[in-house]
Amino acid sequence: MKYWIPILTAAVLLTISNYSAASVTLKKAHKDCSKNCSQTLTVGNKSFRYNHKASLKLSSSYNSIEWALISLPVKQNKRTVTYYYLHNSKNRKRFSTTEICRGLDRDISVVGELVCIDRNSVNVLGKFSGRRDAKYPLLQNVEAAVVDHYKGGVINLAYISKDEPEFENADELESTYSLYVTDLNNIKRKNSNWFKTQTNLHKNSDFSNILAVNSRGDGKYSAAVYEWINPYNKGLVAYNFMSFDNVSSGKINSSELHNYGFNPNVEMNNGKVIFSALNSSTGDRQQFTYSNSELNKMSYKQHEFANASYIEFMFGAGFQPSSWSVSQDVSVNDQLKAKTEYDMNTNVLTSYYMQGRWGDSQLAVSLLQNKAKEKVNHAIDNDLIQEVVKEYVVQYDYHGLFSGASTLRLVYGSLNAGGIASYQIGNEPESQYEFESKRVSYKVLVMSEKGMYWGGYHSNYDSPSMVGFVNENGNFAGAAFDENFRLSKLGMVLGYDEGWYGNRYETDYNRWYISGEVGLGGVRLHTDKDTLFDAIGTRDGDINGKTTIEFNGTLDVGYIWQRRIKSLRGLGMSVLAGYKLQYEYINKNTDDDDDLNDGWTINYARQDMIHGPYINLNVIF
Repeated sequence: MKYWIPILTAAVLLTISNYSAASVTLKKAHKDCSKNCSQTLTVGNKSFRYNHKASLKLSSSYNSIEWALISLPVKQNKRTVTYYYLHNSKNRKRFSTTEICRGLDRDISVVGELVCIDRNSVNVLGKFSGRRDAKYPLLQNVEAAVVDHYKGGVINLAYISKDEPEFENADELESTYSLYVTDLNNIKRKNSNWFKTQTNLHKNSDFSNILAVNSRGDGKYSAAVYEWINPYNKGLVAYNFMSFDNVSSGKINSSELHNYGFNPNVEMNNGKVIFSALNSSTGDRQQFTYSNSELNKMSYKQHEFANASYIEFMFGAGFQPSSWSVSQDVSVNDQLKAKTEYDMNTNVLTSYYMQGRWGDSQLAVSLLQNKAKEKVNHAIDNDLIQEVVKEYVVQYDYHGLFSGASTLRLVYGSLNAGGIASYQIGNEPESQYEFESKRVSYKVLVMSEKGMYWGGYHSNYDSPSMVGFVNENGNFAGAAFDENFRLSKLGMVLGYDEGWYGNRYETDYNRWYISGEVGLGGVRLHTDKDTLFDAIGTRDGDINGKTTIEFNGTLDVGYIWQRRIKSLRGLGMSVLAGYKLQYEYINKNTDDDDDLNDGWTINYARQDMIHGPYINLNVIF
């Protein structure tokens, strides 16, 4: 757990505050309180009281003053309005507003200005401190941006922007990115310029939480950029600006055997510059200190694999001998009316997946496009209609979705779902039904930075079950066993995948890990009028409530072993072995729609647990 939990939590913590000072806190006023607790905001030696709905959005600490920004939702008539309050450690006066700036990052200046940077501009909200609001435009194509401050009182800003191509039809993979740095006082001056230098980033690099900046005094700055070029060439790079035409750069703690640079920070202390970042290979946050003279003498040593990989791929297969336990019931007002218990066969859950790209093309997208073309060719005889469908339906634009680290993964999974269903209505004798089925699932996942992913899933399988029905008043009408009952699911998932993390960021490594996934989806309950007749003795009336909600989650604990062959530019394999637990809960449908009250509503709830040891084998490049 220690390896990837810091990756997930660091991004959340940094959105609240850039290393908030301990002198700014928002805590329960009474530690023994358990519900709707009032809170105490402490800013320096000043304290303020808020209710349980307040939250600390941002804090800043300077040598002479501390600041805190609080949000508080307030109900006004039939709507909720969020108020924002700015406090400082100098006096008890607070400043309020209902509108604040947002963006990629933000900070509070020493005089109480809220400074935000987004993809288009730097926005300064001065109303808190009695100053005018201001807006300063940025170049186009901003990919990353950060606002930070020097404790002496200077707000520093930096952003990374994609450079304009030298010629019109330039290859996207050859795009270059430049770093721009300045401070708030500088951009307030007329005809001010940003310090600029070109980075080593490319189109498929990471762009989330990769940048930090601070002032070294006398118009000098140091910035830290996490630069991912390929699995062998990645790490934290320091850029040191002495003047507009004098910039030094160098790698910090760079190694092929570990990944250092997530969530960087730059601080000044007694004339020294301290760079810190997360080493995701070990789970530790490490820092390195340099003097100004050492920074000025830095030189960048180019890696032998200096360029982005033209081809990247990951093919994998997973096998899990699975124990599958299921509980399904029909209950009304907490009274059990019918139930089904399952003795499921132990079978092997198999899954196959692929992802990757060559150049600017996604392997999975190309596969989907080819499959779609085949479907169009077989289904449509008219050549003109075929070409129109291919042009406007099949050849969709995916550039925006798969920018940066993102690649598309296709997953196919199957599990034989046979067994014996033992069902019972009320106090009637229990009956049994033996069945065979196959559970098939499909996933389309966007694999993102730092091992994270999101996407959609669909599954479909037969599962003979007890199906209950309630009448328009919500009273139990009857239940029957449906031998042909079927479940169809469609939903979204969010998770972390250790194999994907290792494929992108590591070369040769092995460690224990914890991965997980959470999901939410809709479930279609397939039953028919024959079951309705068996349950209540009539086929009259509509069957409502066929769609309900599913919550699901997966947790796996395991060990990964990965090796690459450097002479083959990173071709290698990874093996992941461990124990996996998958839980699914189908919520009982409680339809309150008046339009559905003329018929019968399905009453059905279910819990599934699939668990067992597993092994995943991956080929990576």
